[in-house]
Amino acid sequence: MQKIIFLFIALSASAMAEVCAPETTLSWILQEVETHHPRIILSRLTLEKLQAAKSEAGKMINPELEHFSVWGREFGNVPAYQNESRLWFTLQLASKRSKSLEAWSRQTDMARQEEMMLRQTLLKDLWLNFFRMHQISEEINVKKTLINRLDRILGQYKKRKFLTPDQSLEERIFTMVVDNFTLTLSQLERERIDILEFFREVTGFNCPVTKISLEDSKMKWPSASELEKLSENESVNVAYARFDLEFSKAKFTLAEAKKVPNLRLTPVVQNYINHNVSNTMSGFAFVMPIPFFDRNLTERTQNILDQKYAEKRLELTKTKDEFYFDAKLKKYSLGTAVLQEIDVIEESLSRFKSLGDAFLEGKLSISNIVEFCRQLDEILNRYHKGESILMGDLLDLLEQRGKLNRTALENLL
Repeated sequence: MQKIIFLFIALSASAMAEVCAPETTLSWILQEVETHHPRIILSRLTLEKLQAAKSEAGKMINPELEHFSVWGREFGNVPAYQNESRLWFTLQLASKRSKSLEAWSRQTDMARQEEMMLRQTLLKDLWLNFFRMHQISEEINVKKTLINRLDRILGQYKKRKFLTPDQSLEERIFTMVVDNFTLTLSQLERERIDILEFFREVTGFNCPVTKISLEDSKMKWPSASELEKLSENESVNVAYARFDLEFSKAKFTLAEAKKVPNLRLTPVVQNYINHNVSNTMSGFAFVMPIPFFDRNLTERTQNILDQKYAEKRLELTKTKDEFYFDAKLKKYSLGTAVLQEIDVIEESLSRFKSLGDAFLEGKLSISNIVEFCRQLDEILNRYHKGESILMGDLLDLLEQRGKLNRTALENLL
């Protein structure tokens, strides 16, 4: 028995270690967000409530049993007994039950669409943070490369027993540059920790994240022609506006049906006993309100206005959506064309090593070295800002067409 318990504990620990590995995968984080994010959980509970209400709307009204009994003595002190039984059935005329079910179905469709839009928004936010961490990783590598090379140059100064005033100034300048890069490196490390804490939060604090696989990998940018094919798909905004229109139509149809009152119908059984005489009668009865007054005119008027509003919103959403998609696609195409032409970072880092040797040989001035470092740092920052804007455009295009999902994001790596 002890061996079985020990084996169970060992297997549980290994499974927990596999799930909560600090160096986790991006796929695991994407999956956890879609299942454990608080907003996803609340949205799922809302959808379950609507589905329960929809199930209730599809049920018939329960019959009502009515029964009364009286007994006593009639004239002449004759004992008598009388009872009557009725079983009322409510008939919802004008197909109220099916129309109510249709209205709840349309509202449930809207809730599903809202949950899909929420999932895409969360995935978009997560991916932008992951992409920023990808950029931070590249910036850290560049800063470390520059610091290491500058430290080697400083090491040459420290080996000298005597420094001229110019050499002393050069040493101080290089020291200031190294200190500046070191401070920036520290800030990048802090930003990276914040993003890792963000990942831990959106996954429900299920695992302490210290590193994500693929954060150093090269990003793939889909071509504008590939994204242009998505224009054939309906955007999430248009789909939601369409669901809203269908819901407003269903509500109006239900309100129209409510003009017709329900019919209550019952079989009737009466039994009368007077001394030795017994009499039983049967028949039927019904109750139906007479619709002298229009009791739901306000509801129908409001539903008509809601339907007109939904129709207009759908029309405007379609028009705006097409302009939005075309404009975003043009900006994305322009951005990718520019960024593809800029590929100087890796080449500049490789050349920086030879520049350091040329400086020590007296072939370059200190101003050239410092200016090179400054320009490389500046172009890297501008390049990453351009990348961030471009990634935002890409995610907007995917989100708008309902194609922003785990598979689409993983294909970018």
